[in-house]
Amino acid sequence: GGIYVEGESIFTLTSFSRNKAKTYTIYSQPGFGTYGGGAHTRGRTTFDRCRFGGNVCETSAHFQTPDPSFAVGGGLRHIEGAATLANCLFHENSVIAYRWPNLAGSAIANRGAMTLANCTVTGNIGAPALDNTGGTLAVDSSILFFNNKSGPQISGIASCTYSDIELGASGAG
Repeated sequence: GGIYVEGESIFTLTSFSRNKAKTYTIYSQPGFGTYGGGAHTRGRTTFDRCRFGGNVCETSAHFQTPDPSFAVGGGLRHIEGAATLANCLFHENSVIAYRWPNLAGSAIANRGAMTLANCTVTGNIGAPALDNTGGTLAVDSSILFFNNKSGPQISGIASCTYSDIELGASGAG
């Protein structure tokens, strides 16, 4: 992918565009896959007025591979620690897996404590735009539309307030 960061990091007015994380497996161990097409972060992370566009997270496998192919986080995958995304745009990111696909987060896959505020997430394909598995996700004053072929926009549990989310989401506003 575009960048892998461990530890505290702050990104301001940064563009993550047209990056690709790609793996090809031949009879891999279970749980092997590709993570974070645009960025993969671990630890306290802040993205302020950043753009994630056209990033791809792709896994393909040899025909003898018996295990699922994972592609997680087309634009961003965040694990462990707090992440704040403010005034960011996620568009046209994708997750792709060809053999027994296990896809998550065409725009963002979260495994930490993430807050998304005043962000626009649109046109991401392959899975629901936001995936929250094993973390906490707060979506505030954001727009999530036209992702996942207009199917579900979020997978996992998210606290949504004052946001415009295609097909709706529970929460205030």
